[in-house]
Amino acid sequence: MKELALRTNDKIVAILPGSRQSELSKLMPVLTKLLHKVGPDYPNYTFVIAAANEAIFHKLSLLDLPPQVKISRYPAAYTLVNARAAIACSGTVTLECAFFGVPTFIVYKTSWTTFQIAKRLVKIPYAGMINILAQKFIAREFIQKDCTVSNLEAELKRILNDGSFRKAQRGEFVQIRKRLGKPNSSANAARLLKSGLH
Repeated sequence: MKELALRTNDKIVAILPGSRQSELSKLMPVLTKLLHKVGPDYPNYTFVIAAANEAIFHKLSLLDLPPQVKISRYPAAYTLVNARAAIACSGTVTLECAFFGVPTFIVYKTSWTTFQIAKRLVKIPYAGMINILAQKFIAREFIQKDCTVSNLEAELKRILNDGSFRKAQRGEFVQIRKRLGKPNSSANAARLLKSGLH
């Protein structure tokens, strides 16, 4: 595979499927179907999947992905800096989406058993870190049975085409960045997330 080179004028949708093999095995069948379905609607877009490590890169390279899809070995930030939208697995990468001001929605699928355990342990309505920090849904979450091709397709179209929504979400991301602050953004994120979990 040739080295992936992204330009500032490219129309890019970042796909951030997470770093765990278990998440990948649940999410990628849905995301692959989504990419095949929406590709013809967005012929001028490139969909870039950020592989978290070499093992994930290898697994992704075996999938039947449409020509518009590229796989990146680089950190998510490399894709996000040029992206117009992001589909992000629930996790720390959603904070990167907020940092770069990329309109985002969140996806997550895991085994039924793991999900049931998580539901009993976590007593907040949010899965995405950006929503936990904001204490409200600033990015829609499609978790488990809601993570369907039709739901993701509708949200992707909204996030790419609805200018007022894009502007509002970016405004929320600015507030998150202010709350995190510098130079202790990691420590601040941990503190704010901990307070949001109680």
